[in-house]
Amino acid sequence: RRQRQMCIRDRGYPIRIDFPAQENAGSNWLIVGEAAGLVNPTTGEGIDLAIESGLMAAEVLHDDIEKGRPHHRRYAQRLAWRYAPLFTALRLSRLIFMNPLMLDYLIWLMTQHKLVNRTVARLAQGTGSPLMLFNPLFLAELLIPVAPKTALKVLSPR
Repeated sequence: RRQRQMCIRDRGYPIRIDFPAQENAGSNWLIVGEAAGLVNPTTGEGIDLAIESGLMAAEVLHDDIEKGRPHHRRYAQRLAWRYAPLFTALRLSRLIFMNPLMLDYLIWLMTQHKLVNRTVARLAQGTGSPLMLFNPLFLAELLIPVAPKTALKVLSPR
């Protein structure tokens, strides 16, 4: 007897990274997590955002039900307050850094500057805020290709 092999095809589905592209709360409804577009556009991570938005939703729902409010505008306002700056920074960092030329430069800079190295590592691991990319020291090191210590070693007379 011949056993049939099943062919399973790989499938890909887009990840929603478009917060806040749509309404996320209305009369007797709200959406959380990836359904609300709360996925990091640079890493694809989102479980932390899903859990946090779920807890936020539960809190708002509890208050709204207790006070007899059918529309959950406060949830939409809280999401915007909490995530709009974060997603603006993430989109900007993705636009700037997610191309082959800039990634190669960034990786090279990581060998030159400890701050760049730590910042990029923390962002890649999800332990740092993308707002760290706009730290004046990080920006200065991004624009200065060689660390000052290295430049001094090269330029100082022997």
